[in-house]
Amino acid sequence: PEVTGSVAHSTVNGNLALYLYGSTAQGEAKPYQSDLDLSIVFYQPVNHQQRQSLDQIAQRTPLGFPIVSKVDFDPGYLDEVLAPEAEYTWQFWLKHCCCCLWGKDLTPSFRRYKPDIRIGLNINNDLETMIAAIRHHLYDANAKSQGRLLAKKLIRTAYSLVAEADQSWHHNIEQCAQAVIKHKADHRKGITRALLLLSQKHVSHQNTLELIESYGQQVIHEFKHLKEALHEQ
Repeated sequence: PEVTGSVAHSTVNGNLALYLYGSTAQGEAKPYQSDLDLSIVFYQPVNHQQRQSLDQIAQRTPLGFPIVSKVDFDPGYLDEVLAPEAEYTWQFWLKHCCCCLWGKDLTPSFRRYKPDIRIGLNINNDLETMIAAIRHHLYDANAKSQGRLLAKKLIRTAYSLVAEADQSWHHNIEQCAQAVIKHKADHRKGITRALLLLSQKHVSHQNTLELIESYGQQVIHEFKHLKEALHEQ
């Protein structure tokens, strides 16, 4: 879709690079089912007006291009990405999880990362907030999309906490799930429930709430425990 207004100005003067991630970047996207996930690095922080414009583009795109089920923008800015404290967030993310579609690719200057628990703890810092937002904005009409979002987040978060022990960098959700079960037997029930929700054609409001209250709380508790243990080291 044509980009207009303040975002168009940003694209010309402030957009440093555009990256693709998720199933489309991995060549596993399913037409009319998969999301289009994009990370954008700007020269300056995105202001409120620009964030709203990005949200509008995200909402309009599936209407004009229904082959894409949903569009997600993940904006950042240059100083944030290059900051030392972004080593286990933005720098890992762009290096290992994204491919540059347009602009100046920053990743050649980033090192390659081995599996590390610090990555899992840093890139999933939004876990509890995200689950709370899903619960708050959950309706019958969006139960399927929100339920799938939740299930994927829980599986990927749980996997990120065992990737170091597994010495792997899986992207496929099934491979992530199996790695979790391999290292955390007590996660089997929760992983099975999350995978079941992902496979269902019809997901109810109650299905999603049950996953939040069961496996969601388990992953949140373990995440907090590991974060506190790392902080004490």
